[in-house]
Amino acid sequence: MKHVYYCAGMFILFLIQAMCGTFYFDIKPNFLLIFALCLAVTDSLNVGLVYGIISGFLLDVSGSITFGSNILLMMYFVLLCGIVFSVYFTPNYFAEVIFVSLGTLVYELIFYLFNFTIWGKGDFLYALQKLIIPEFLYNTLFVLLILGFIMKVCKKYTTAPKNFL
Repeated sequence: MKHVYYCAGMFILFLIQAMCGTFYFDIKPNFLLIFALCLAVTDSLNVGLVYGIISGFLLDVSGSITFGSNILLMMYFVLLCGIVFSVYFTPNYFAEVIFVSLGTLVYELIFYLFNFTIWGKGDFLYALQKLIIPEFLYNTLFVLLILGFIMKVCKKYTTAPKNFL
């Protein structure tokens, strides 16, 4: 049942991201990235990975410079973040918010590197100041909402293993 809520939430976030205009500074938050990272650190690595691949596909379909770049980058990045979080952090709300927020910053830096710097387009300092940092701030605000939704769904529909003793 929780996957019905996850799919509905991902679809709503995709529609908001694809149809709404930009926020201040002409920036859109990357809702699907936030959603996939929150699933990887909150629910499980496998769930986050599957929704990360789907989110990457949706981002590529909605308009991407190079088709497939979001799928691959999202898949590997969600996998890496999920592994790092499960090994080095204890699950709590504050750690998840900080980790996902910093993860979105690193993702945007890598995405800019692969899609613009390699092709010799754009100035890195301009992109950092006008695109990456404002998007990081917006993503940090929306991490609080999306993570709250995922934690409620995960808590309600995940059963703890029974104690056999």
